[in-house]
Amino acid sequence: MNPLFRWVDRGTYGLAEWGLPEIRPKENYAAGKEAIRSALKAIGRPATIREIREQLDTITAENQDFTLLSKPSIVLYNNPQIFISLGQGKWGLREWNLPSSTKDTISLACDVLADEETSWLTSQQLYLEMKSRGWSGAMVALQRALDREIAKKQRRLRKEELHGFNIHLYGLSSSDWDEQAALARLLAD
Repeated sequence: MNPLFRWVDRGTYGLAEWGLPEIRPKENYAAGKEAIRSALKAIGRPATIREIREQLDTITAENQDFTLLSKPSIVLYNNPQIFISLGQGKWGLREWNLPSSTKDTISLACDVLADEETSWLTSQQLYLEMKSRGWSGAMVALQRALDREIAKKQRRLRKEELHGFNIHLYGLSSSDWDEQAALARLLAD
């Protein structure tokens, strides 16, 4: 590139004599990843993009030479080896060993439904059982994860209806459906 000009942003250039810092996009992107990692560490817990942005504003206020060219959301989504989406707009660091949203939701649901005592449950019962095992998501997040899993061709779960009750129960795809046993268990609760 011509030494008379400085790259400012995509499609934007300025004169070097204006005192513009020389920005290298690849280096800036790498620095952005590190800045977001530092922001999450400073927050000390999973955070929303807004909270991360606020922490980044603090970091950039302290370091005037740093300008994040990419939106934090782009950096977060494009770096799953570093950042993990926890659902409901929250992000954490993979090094914290946090469970991710949908994948771990269905894995825990399968673990719950693999127990003989909890083999066929309503979504509300499944939600309460998962909460008792430390899951921290919302009911709507569970329902969305269940709906996505049921829609797959190679699904691990299936949904059955208790005839005459308009009640849906979830179980493992490999589990035998025994409507009488499921009804008895439901009425026992």
